[in-house]
Amino acid sequence: MIYAIRFSVISIVAVLFACNIKQDSDPSYYPVVNFFTQEIAAIDTLPLAIFHVKIEKDHSDTSIFPKEEFRKMTNSFFIHELKEMNAENGFKETVIHDEQLKETTLSYIKEDSNPGLFKIELHIRDGESIVHSVYMERIDKEKDLEISRKILWLAGKEMIVQSMAYSNGNAVENRSDRFRWSVEN
Repeated sequence: MIYAIRFSVISIVAVLFACNIKQDSDPSYYPVVNFFTQEIAAIDTLPLAIFHVKIEKDHSDTSIFPKEEFRKMTNSFFIHELKEMNAENGFKETVIHDEQLKETTLSYIKEDSNPGLFKIELHIRDGESIVHSVYMERIDKEKDLEISRKILWLAGKEMIVQSMAYSNGNAVENRSDRFRWSVEN
């Protein structure tokens, strides 16, 4: 009997408290920055090197990429901008479920044409709440060049960056960078 009274009192207090909580009317986007923060923290703590394969002008070069440089590069490519990803900054969210692939895609597209990150897609397998890959696109302007980058991040494994530089609308340079830190295939 005493336990039933305590349970009732606690339940009533919890309901009254919940009713007084202000609901946020802003759309709630997936915490992409948290995902990348965890991924990069895991890379920093792994006792493995980051292998970098660069392909440019039919020439390939493989090297070990310093973890600190990798962190700086990811910050400049996308992490800084992802911190400001919300509806107020022009990002529109679309959720698509694909029955054949058995995955859900969260897509965020920036509706303006300013340089920077403008497309992010997070891919989540059905039955899991874990992102298994992220695809991003960005455009940067450097001097007289426009650089288009397509970035694919495979969770826990690698990042691939495909860059194409244009001058006056003509492609002048194509480069592919692959950063791999997993021993899995």
